[in-house]
Amino acid sequence: MSLQELAQAFKATSERANREPLKHMRWLPGQFAFLNDPSPRKLFRAGNQSMGKTTAGLADIIFRCLGSHPFLDVPDAPIEAWVICASWSQSLAIQGKLWALLPKDEVHPDTEFCPVKGFRGVNPACRFKNDSIIRIKTTNQGISLAGSTIDVALFDEPPKSSRTFGEVQKRVLHAGKHGCVMLALTPVNADCSWLQDAVESGLITDHHFRLEPKNLIPIGQKKPMVLPDGTVCDQKWIDRII
Repeated sequence: MSLQELAQAFKATSERANREPLKHMRWLPGQFAFLNDPSPRKLFRAGNQSMGKTTAGLADIIFRCLGSHPFLDVPDAPIEAWVICASWSQSLAIQGKLWALLPKDEVHPDTEFCPVKGFRGVNPACRFKNDSIIRIKTTNQGISLAGSTIDVALFDEPPKSSRTFGEVQKRVLHAGKHGCVMLALTPVNADCSWLQDAVESGLITDHHFRLEPKNLIPIGQKKPMVLPDGTVCDQKWIDRII
């Protein structure tokens, strides 16, 4: 293969990865365990910026919206999903991650995304061509729940109280065994005693992965993941982070 052909092949692969990033994802052990868990209430708990908690949670949401999950049986589309953040400013980073993961060919043309302002609209949302929808919610001023019934929800920060979690959980009851409330978070900056009680009582399935070398090796690989700048996530990197 010539250099020109190699460059063209690389470009084609890169374009496919940009259009359908989840098909090219190499899952870490924590992400893989979380995505394979069919529990109606599940938690991915780990340190910040290391295990891809939010990525796994958003991927699960996207798979369910598509009506095709690589690891679980899910209902046919369309569905409605919520991604729940602590504040609007914090949600902008989450919206950016969501946009980066979305299969762009499946996104409805009336969905608009701005890297600075997030998804367009007073009530920001992403609509799929199959009419599934992901709505972005925040908890800092409370969540408007009146009349809302949804299929799945993802908390990206610890809910301030069990009441908030319980109210959202009520909204997914109509989805039956396929309804799911997920949490992908580091349990800090809020009273998480209620969450600990819920895990210990078996109400929520807990996936806890420590910042250790074995948890930074993608499934099916032998070497640790590498950051975009070329940094290898090995024990030396972990020591620096700590």
